[in-house]
Amino acid sequence: MSWGAVFCWMLLIFLLSSQGSVATGELSMSVTEKVVDRVPIEQPDLTFWNFMARRAAHVFLYFVLGILLCIAFSFTVEKGWRVCFWAFGVGVLYAISDEFHQMFVTGRDADLADIFFDGVGLLLGLFIFRVFTLIRIRYCVKYR
Repeated sequence: MSWGAVFCWMLLIFLLSSQGSVATGELSMSVTEKVVDRVPIEQPDLTFWNFMARRAAHVFLYFVLGILLCIAFSFTVEKGWRVCFWAFGVGVLYAISDEFHQMFVTGRDADLADIFFDGVGLLLGLFIFRVFTLIRIRYCVKYR
């Protein structure tokens, strides 16, 4: 079950990466416009905020992937900090393969900065997973 969630999330990332530049540009700009409309900024620079939204999307997608990979590895392979090492390794390899895949999508190209932001998202997900794991361990031991 846990690996099913990982593969479904990876499929979502793959499908989003398979969209051409026009489709992704329109999607990110529509999200950016909706967010900026709700923020009290006079004459916002939509190009800047669109850039930030695209980076935030990378961080979010790989944040969730990092948590899902940690859960899957913790149930099937490893325990402790090794879960995070495996999850980070697989996540970064997937990020690299995703950027490689984008080289073959019309209007898209590989970008090392995207891999960096994917890695940031993975690290945040791994950190949150470890914090909740440590809290759960402490709570379970304390109240047994």
